[in-house]
Amino acid sequence: MIKKALLLFFLLPMSVAVLGQRRYMVFFKDKHGSGYSLAEPSEFLSERAILRRDKQGIGLEERDLPVSAVYTDQLKNIGYQPEWKTKWLNGVLVRGSKEDSLQIATLPFVKSVEYVSPVFGSDLAKREAETQEDEPIPEVTQGQRGMMEAQKFAQRDFHGQGIMVAVFDGGFVGAETSLAFGHLWAEGKIKATRNYIEPSRSVFRYSSHGSEVLSCLAGQTTDGEFIGTAPGADVILCVTEDDRAYEYEHRIEEYNWLFAAEYADSLGVDIISSSLGYYEFEDRSMDYRPDDLGKGVAVISKAAKLAFERGMLVVTSAGNEGNGSWRYVTFPAGEPEVLAVGAIDDFWERASFSSIGYEGTPDRIKPDLVALGAGVQTFGKGDSPVAKNGTSYSAPLVAGFAACVWEKNPGWPASKLLEELRESGHRQATPDLELGYGVPQASYFLSDEDDEFVMSILSNPVTDGVITFRFTGGDPDTQFRYWLYDLSGRLVKDYGFQTLNPYGKLQLPLPKGTPKGIYLLRVESKFKKGTFRILVE
Repeated sequence: MIKKALLLFFLLPMSVAVLGQRRYMVFFKDKHGSGYSLAEPSEFLSERAILRRDKQGIGLEERDLPVSAVYTDQLKNIGYQPEWKTKWLNGVLVRGSKEDSLQIATLPFVKSVEYVSPVFGSDLAKREAETQEDEPIPEVTQGQRGMMEAQKFAQRDFHGQGIMVAVFDGGFVGAETSLAFGHLWAEGKIKATRNYIEPSRSVFRYSSHGSEVLSCLAGQTTDGEFIGTAPGADVILCVTEDDRAYEYEHRIEEYNWLFAAEYADSLGVDIISSSLGYYEFEDRSMDYRPDDLGKGVAVISKAAKLAFERGMLVVTSAGNEGNGSWRYVTFPAGEPEVLAVGAIDDFWERASFSSIGYEGTPDRIKPDLVALGAGVQTFGKGDSPVAKNGTSYSAPLVAGFAACVWEKNPGWPASKLLEELRESGHRQATPDLELGYGVPQASYFLSDEDDEFVMSILSNPVTDGVITFRFTGGDPDTQFRYWLYDLSGRLVKDYGFQTLNPYGKLQLPLPKGTPKGIYLLRVESKFKKGTFRILVE
């Protein structure tokens, strides 16, 4: 969670709202004139996005179609330029005066108009420092990973390979320069960035909070020691939180999250990792109540639910309100479709700031899981680790953990992954509203055979037409048989039984002309079997 109360701002110059200007969401009655068809999803979704849905048996619906170009053109013709669009909720973001909003509401194709924030001038306040000093730490330890047994995934070469994670935050200062992210740039794992606050500017500004979060997900030291739980994952970075000048939140930040979720969906993202949460706003009429938790009332809750329904796992911070008057998890953490992550300390006790579940929903355990959130070792602006507190940091640790689980179990839908992650918690038998189901344990997902014989893919995604395996442990003379399937279950190639080379490696050439996409490689021996997800590019 980003807490603005902890920030010190220097106004350069004073930030003020542009006189009379506001931002509004304009919602349409239908999608007549969209110009797109459900029969041609490749016109508005990437191949990866379509494959993700196909794999999980998720169909398309009218909600997935882009908004009507006819309606947006009519808005442009009368002077209102849509800044962002939402196909899931069928609307656009525009700016104008209160009188303008009344005029727009009279248009025959408009269903409703909602005020979401003022418009601020271009010279907004610049964050220069934080009131709490960052304390350098002498060396990196593995406590934040060890609690979850994440090293067991790493020992078996599960690093989140082939999984795409979207990180939504308030800024990524340092992510483009810190050595902790050098491997992500060198290996081309930063797949995309988008700034929903100032579209013409990069995401590597405003705050280092997002970089610290990213380090918990995918960071590693220059000597190869892991900080994050999924250093092999692909990532996209989105700025949705406008943390430049506002003392309080505005509804537009929830809509920014929605826009980013739709962008993530279109790219084929597998996991959304968000260290953001909302419940009160500068305009107090927008505030939510505890009774709204888990009911899909909040805009961000609706967005998270829709993302999950499209096959993405949504991991979010539970919130840092445990010591405040609110106390409870924030939005969207209260939703049953969302994996809410609280914070514990080194003694496996709830960190005092970590938000608790709402007793008004006794049939729902929140937070879902917990991870270390006190004294978490992160990288942000520089090349030295600093200790941070907050559920902002426990959430990406679990998101990375989930990426490794999904890498190991590529055939699982998001619903199965969510269920199994909860089951893996160390307090699964005695969950409560402080620790949820506990700390997820990698051993839950690993069998004894995993300890004896480890298979890992060295080339994923496959870019040269050859799948390369490495085997460690076990009997090197073990015979394995291999089958390659597409996501429809069609057999692409039966490789038969294969023998390892003297270096414990095996190479399987793809059939000539194999189309790009995601495939499943089935591996079996007398003692062991498994399925790997292969991305062919």
